[in-house]
Amino acid sequence: SSLWKFSGYHVDENGKAPKRVAGAGKLEYNSRLRSMLWRVGGSLLKAGIRYYCTKCGEQRPPASETEELKCAKCGGKEFKPKSISKFAEYYHEQKNLYYVKFYNRGVKIVKASELPKDEEGKRYEPADMISEGHIHAMALRKMLKLFLSCLWQVWRQAEGLPLTEPYAKAKAGHPHVIDPWSMIDKPAKKVG
Repeated sequence: SSLWKFSGYHVDENGKAPKRVAGAGKLEYNSRLRSMLWRVGGSLLKAGIRYYCTKCGEQRPPASETEELKCAKCGGKEFKPKSISKFAEYYHEQKNLYYVKFYNRGVKIVKASELPKDEEGKRYEPADMISEGHIHAMALRKMLKLFLSCLWQVWRQAEGLPLTEPYAKAKAGHPHVIDPWSMIDKPAKKVG
């Protein structure tokens, strides 16, 4: 949890992710690390997801900005994502859980362009709506917190330092903890 706090992935006293506030003084987290982790999360997703044609199952060619995406084999234009890494798989599981959670609460999930605007023309999320991008960010945040937890455990093992139970089990009461070694895609030797 101390690494989560240092990197800005903790929650404040209101249960919300910390934000910059003008005139509030020094940040309680490292903003450069937080930005870097956001980029790491994007890279973990890009490396861990492949898109396949819904008609024939052929892998989608790399995206090009000048031409329309279509399958090289059958000409299909619809592609479905498939996770090929453990972290991308975890991201999709969390994203699906958020979709179910909001759907069960009666919250409408919309594209950002469908959100209403206030008097100043800025888009906002009313209590009965949430954007797909917001759900993406929430799932990405959970994936990055898992990444940080795994990093912390392996780092302490590598340095020969004692390990305590992860925050999720010790303080938050989760029944099980994800082993960092189960999150790697290729077999590796355990440290320590």
